Amino acid sequence: MKRYFFIIWILSLWNAPFAFGLTADEIIEEVRKKPFPISGKSVVVLKVFKDDHVSINNISFITKRSKDFTSGKMLVSVTRPSRLKILIHVKENSHTNQWVKLSSGKVKRIIGIHKLQSFIHSHFSIGGLKPSENIILSWKTEYNKYFKAKNLGIVNMLGYECYKIEARPKEINLVKEINIEYDRMEVFLRVSDYFPVRSNFYVEGKLIKYMENHKIKMVGKYPTPFKVIMFIPDSDEKSEIHVKSIKYDIKLFNKKFSKEALR
Repeated sequence: MKRYFFIIWILSLWNAPFAFGLTADEIIEEVRKKPFPISGKSVVVLKVFKDDHVSINNISFITKRSKDFTSGKMLVSVTRPSRLKILIHVKENSHTNQWVKLSSGKVKRIIGIHKLQSFIHSHFSIGGLKPSENIILSWKTEYNKYFKAKNLGIVNMLGYECYKIEARPKEINLVKEINIEYDRMEVFLRVSDYFPVRSNFYVEGKLIKYMENHKIKMVGKYPTPFKVIMFIPDSDEKSEIHVKSIKYDIKLFNKKFSKEALR
């Protein structure tokens, strides 16, 4: 038995792709088995660092997903620096619909907003407003159809032993078809629970941004990062989400996500 564990330890030091006998598909299948919240409510502070300036936004989110995870709705309330509400309806592999209540009280509909559009001038996208989950949730619904993946071995990332998984579209034309802007992604999943601690995003072979999850705590049965940072390489630009409070699987009626909710 001791000899067996010694061999496993040596394999992990070599970062062997077959470490622990799991392929990328098997690891992703384990991810797909994990529980995911259907709804949630959170209060966060969004900090955006650009051009030697820091903008701070106080925001509350109310979110609800369909049971098959192919669509979702979100009501965003910004209270600082200005007051506005944003209602977002997202569908898998599709543009989004968005309604905005301006500080004047007027409600404006914006049709066909891409889910990768920047959210409040930050480095996060509309489709990735739950940054700890966006990559993993896409695997839950789309992986087998659109992506191929490799297990690049076990590495240390942010102090955790992690599987390094590389994902690419099966065909390059799928990048446009499924509304993603990246032709390669690397995700670092903790060996202990498959939770992502870092994601790298590439376009034409160049790393254009990377995201890290920090201060990970259990909230009910869900591991949750209370600090998420999106970095821009070779730049001082970044965006940070600081979670102040969060609740999962709360009862939410659909009328919460209707246009009337903006009034």
